Amino acid sequence: MDFASEADRDRVQRFWNAANLAQKPGLKAVDLFQAVADGKIKFLWILATNPLASLPDADLIQAALERCPTVILSDCVADTETARYAHFLLPAATWGEKDGTVTNSERRISRQRAFRAPEGEAKPDWWALAQIGQRLGFAGAFAYETSADVFREHAALSAFENEGRRDFDLGGAVGLSNDAYDSLPPFCWPWRAGEAPSLETRFFANGGFFTPDGRARFIPTGPMAPLSQTSPDFPLVLNTGRVRDQWHTMGRTGSTPRLMNHQPRPTVTINPQDAAALGVAEGDLVRLSSATGTAIRLAAIAESQPRGEVFASMHWNGAWCSGGAVGRVIAPNVDPLSGQPELKFTPVSLTRLAPLWHGYALLRDAPDPLAQGDLPGLFWCKRPLGDAWAVDLWALPESDAVPDGAALLAALLGDTADECVPLTLVDPARGRWRGAYLNEGKLVAALILGRGPEMDHLLPFFTEPSLANAQEVLAGRVAAPSAGPMVCACFQVSAARIRAVVASGEATSVEAIGALLKAGTNCGSCISELKGFLRHADASLVA
Repeated sequence: MDFASEADRDRVQRFWNAANLAQKPGLKAVDLFQAVADGKIKFLWILATNPLASLPDADLIQAALERCPTVILSDCVADTETARYAHFLLPAATWGEKDGTVTNSERRISRQRAFRAPEGEAKPDWWALAQIGQRLGFAGAFAYETSADVFREHAALSAFENEGRRDFDLGGAVGLSNDAYDSLPPFCWPWRAGEAPSLETRFFANGGFFTPDGRARFIPTGPMAPLSQTSPDFPLVLNTGRVRDQWHTMGRTGSTPRLMNHQPRPTVTINPQDAAALGVAEGDLVRLSSATGTAIRLAAIAESQPRGEVFASMHWNGAWCSGGAVGRVIAPNVDPLSGQPELKFTPVSLTRLAPLWHGYALLRDAPDPLAQGDLPGLFWCKRPLGDAWAVDLWALPESDAVPDGAALLAALLGDTADECVPLTLVDPARGRWRGAYLNEGKLVAALILGRGPEMDHLLPFFTEPSLANAQEVLAGRVAAPSAGPMVCACFQVSAARIRAVVASGEATSVEAIGALLKAGTNCGSCISELKGFLRHADASLVA
């Protein structure tokens, strides 16, 4: 049923006894936040999404959230970029805590049963919505007690005055008891009244399309050029997407060291020839600029990246780094029918940055989330390491950020800094500052500032965080360098180990690498990278 049909609107209005039923669709996401920014929307309830991290033109989204008088956020993660602008935070039940149904793209409806109780005061979204409906004076309309109640009403509306005219029909589930709902096996809709649920239901096997004459309609569509075009000012095309081990805005996957080991910092992937023309090397700090905004990333050089294009993952946002969210670069161009933003084609320029200094901190606990947003003049990113949290810091060239290690450590530690004893070592000749914080004689934080400070080598000192280890940090005596990025997250197999067995001739195939190191033998998501190591070795032999 659709807003465009007066008969459909009338049917839904009578089913729900809704005297004030909306007569047209609401705003899609991009237009909605423009309306918030314009002051036309003053009350916003956000459920199950992180718009400041996932929508284009993120600077406008931030301005809209700052202006909106009332922002409610239902989420299962307390510290998201959007959460910092919410006036009310509602703890939401997450996957594994939810009870209901899930529908996939082949029309299969499956019961999802919770395998654990919600944490703390968390509640499912339907419960929170029902509570508000009841307290607004509509107790009878929102008298849901279980997810089964919601499902039965959903089914009843699908079947209301349907009689085979509409494709979606769950009339067979209208009278479903709580016990029958709890034991409901997977089935494919439609499940019409008087029929048994089935997995074999196939649409249109014998014709009968849902059109007035039952015949199919073919609608020709032509290709549409991107709404934005490259230019001398913005000669490169930015493509965005996800990477192997992360999910959406990293609210949960980012807190897992094993998943962060693969790509531990926010990068932009560049073709080697484009990088050479721009004077950019692997690991350089770069600024992406578009007509909409800017973002900062670290350069990753890869021959697999097409010339003229760069790629940046969509996962990194203000909860994990400063100024690295690609949504700040992407224009709010949308498809006129679906409202889908043009996330795969943004004309950009790329500029190498020469930071004034580079810093690296290791913290026993996660850095203070509020302090992370208050480090002016710096680009930072954080990641979990198991026994500690790492924070990289770069002073941007246009800033006047003085390398004040004590102030930085205090900001990252938040209120706990007052409980610590600082030990510092200043080395003006090398332009370095080293500091360690102790609490009751144990190392809880360390920071090194300079142009090339040691990195993850310091992690072993957090296994036994003692005064002696704090002194080792200050003296600069560190453990052996780490093995580099992890390729296989399942078995923690590093790029260095894979290169070694390939270079030695021990492994000449993906299967051989798997037999030696187990890489690629579990989930298989790293197999394409294993093939890349083998191709690179073959190319080296030919050269």
